[in-house]
Amino acid sequence: MLEFFYKVKGGIQIKAHGDFYFFMDNVADRCIKNEGQVLGLTYKGADQKADLELYRQAKSDGATATLEIIDKNMRYKYKVNAGDIEKEINKTGNPELAALLGWTLANYGGSHNKVPIAVSNDVIIGLILYVLLAVEGAHSYNIECTQIGENGKDDIITLRNTTFASGTLDGFISGAKYRFRAQGVLGNALFSEFTGYVELRIN
Repeated sequence: MLEFFYKVKGGIQIKAHGDFYFFMDNVADRCIKNEGQVLGLTYKGADQKADLELYRQAKSDGATATLEIIDKNMRYKYKVNAGDIEKEINKTGNPELAALLGWTLANYGGSHNKVPIAVSNDVIIGLILYVLLAVEGAHSYNIECTQIGENGKDDIITLRNTTFASGTLDGFISGAKYRFRAQGVLGNALFSEFTGYVELRIN
């Protein structure tokens, strides 16, 4: 069984007060919009909004000392929230939750039996399950599917694109043997390196 460990960034790099405010406001908005997808996190978005209002008021009043205290408090809460979200991501195996809630994955290491791509047959004929080792900065993944030519036939190569690092792909020929590899799509015509190949005979 594949077991992955994802690390969520808990530190905020933005230093300027204005940038910090808008960054935290964006995180709070995302959290409020999507927090229902993570059990036990329903308080976080509203809590961040309340802190932001205190922050805005302190800045408006020119209360520099109070502003710094609220700033430090929000940064601390951000780290705590990152830890909670990290636990949820690793419990559910759903790294996409990080960006959905406004957080960023720090790395994709620390896994046991870590492989860049794994495929297996689903119970439905012609359907496969895939699990990719997520690539930082990738907004989607290309999965190259090569039907291996047997009995003198040529290989047939197709390319699938998927948003998620795990899921299902269909349309494969039962009994045929396939070779799979994947790469992350980073944007601006940039791609990560392809993984090595794995092979699977389709059920």
